[in-house]
Amino acid sequence: MSKYTKTLSPPEGEAWLETVDGLKYWLHEPGPTQGIQGSVPTEDPSVFMHTYAGGGRDDRPNHLFCYKGTCIGFVDYEIVDGWTMPVPPKSASDREEGRRKGTYILRIRTVGMPVYDPSWHYFRDEDGKLRKDESGHYIWNRHADPKRMYVTGLTMADYVAGKRDKFPSRQIQDEMLLIWADLYEGLKGRLRWEKSVAYRTFADGSPTPLPEMRFDERVLKQFASGELIDGHA
Repeated sequence: MSKYTKTLSPPEGEAWLETVDGLKYWLHEPGPTQGIQGSVPTEDPSVFMHTYAGGGRDDRPNHLFCYKGTCIGFVDYEIVDGWTMPVPPKSASDREEGRRKGTYILRIRTVGMPVYDPSWHYFRDEDGKLRKDESGHYIWNRHADPKRMYVTGLTMADYVAGKRDKFPSRQIQDEMLLIWADLYEGLKGRLRWEKSVAYRTFADGSPTPLPEMRFDERVLKQFASGELIDGHA
């Protein structure tokens, strides 16, 4: 089991869940913003997950998983030559399984990608908060450094050239894989379901499905081969 430094606690009254290895996590939603759209903090401040607003070449959100200093980007679509590909329709087996279990399948198709934070297009105060004008609109900064918009330093140009953000070791990869689904499913709906009775049903009274994360076959092969581990030839 992983060893954690547990110095944080769920806010009072906040719904929380626990990973398979005993780490509490909860949901933080900052409200309308240009950057982070939602986060899952944990008892260990070095372990968390963020979703960033879309930006760059499209408007799709991208996700960041940080674990004890290792930060990895991931999404549910593929990236080819710097462009995002359409998300394939759900397979008949996924639909049938989801119907039986009351879930919907979230397949992660790209891991180790750049994470784009569009909030760096705007001016910030000294404390890092985005500045607004008198009308309440964020103030565009046309001189913003494009490299600062990439959270881990890996840019899309790097990615197209074959570079990836990687795990420092197989042990860290395996430890992150152990809790990846817990945190992401929490971010995508399970924590809201825990927090609000109203969120558990649709307007007609039928139950809302819960997210279930999986990696697609291509990503599983990358994990197995060590392709995403630093130093892998």
